[in-house]
Amino acid sequence: MNVPTMVRMAAVTAVVGFLAACGEAPTSAALHESEGLRPPYDAAASTGPSFLLAGDTETSITVDPATTRFYQIGSHWVYVPKGAMCRLDSSYGIGEWDKDCVAETNPVTIPVTVGERNGHALVVFGKDMRFKPTTDARQAVYLFLREPSPELASYAVLWQAPDGLWIDEALADPSLRAFRVNGLWIGRRVKHFSGYNVSLGLYEEQTDPTLLAY
Repeated sequence: MNVPTMVRMAAVTAVVGFLAACGEAPTSAALHESEGLRPPYDAAASTGPSFLLAGDTETSITVDPATTRFYQIGSHWVYVPKGAMCRLDSSYGIGEWDKDCVAETNPVTIPVTVGERNGHALVVFGKDMRFKPTTDARQAVYLFLREPSPELASYAVLWQAPDGLWIDEALADPSLRAFRVNGLWIGRRVKHFSGYNVSLGLYEEQTDPTLLAY
């Protein structure tokens, strides 16, 4: 690693620590803020799934496929690189996640439900979409869930399948293993939008992959 890269990573690490203490974004979103691109929070109501419980919050985000940025969802965040979204008419479902697709070019507004299940963070995206397959961590989409139970020793981020079962996709795809960020967020790569819930499981102590993009 050359000296400029070491200096840049040290600076990012310092900013990340400061933001964590302030309850802000868990990663290098601070670099966006310095350019006037603070991740937005759209509190407008939207139609959400039918299984809402008391205490759940409905909101929305508008993802711009022409930019790489973080989007704030309450105390949670999603990182979407430029050109990562598949067109909305792309195939969707189990067995489709790793198939190539044509990139979406228009901004897409996505309803989001935020809450807790069994005392752990829950985020449900109300629009079916998947992301372009890639082996480059800088081009992958990541979800960061603020976990209200940081005392747990291990975590996973489970996906809710169409039949309602919660599945640890990382068991079949190691690239989807969860990782901790600053002891407050549980991060995980996601290949599609759906419902995600923190649970007991495996995580890796690793560098936040989104830092590679800066």
